[in-house]
Amino acid sequence: MASQQAARMEKNLQQALLNLLAQYPFEKITIQQIAEETMVNRTTVYAHYEDKFALLNATLQTQFTATEIAPEDLKTKPFTSLSLLCKGTLTQAVERQRNDMAFQTAMMQLFFHQLKQTDVVPTGLPEYMLIWRVKAVMHWVRETQQPYNLYTAGSILDGLTVHANELLDSRL
Repeated sequence: MASQQAARMEKNLQQALLNLLAQYPFEKITIQQIAEETMVNRTTVYAHYEDKFALLNATLQTQFTATEIAPEDLKTKPFTSLSLLCKGTLTQAVERQRNDMAFQTAMMQLFFHQLKQTDVVPTGLPEYMLIWRVKAVMHWVRETQQPYNLYTAGSILDGLTVHANELLDSRL
């Protein structure tokens, strides 16, 4: 019974965070706001999660588990996979978090964690190059103010990445 209550509370806390993410940048959200949104005391939030980053990671993990992203797609179509993750429940939250670095970092941590869980575990240079490629595209979009939304332009970004890799290969 206690585990069902804990699971229900964690689900409520995650939903509260999603509601807040649709309204405020993640970096501005506080544990107090999450507690108020859930109608519990701050200590209840801390009883389930170490901090707001742990709650965000759990929320993103729950959302990832609910999608049907094939493990191989993480390797071959990382941005399309990210776009698929961001549909549905996460749509409003990711739109609001488009420029929040803490949120982007959490999304990347989720991506790398999921990649490690597959049979394409990043142990060799090609797998680490994939990680570099994803980070490089995210940095390029942000720093050069590209019009692409990292969370919705998956197939476009995957296509641009393939094209850039082909250009690099042709020059070598």
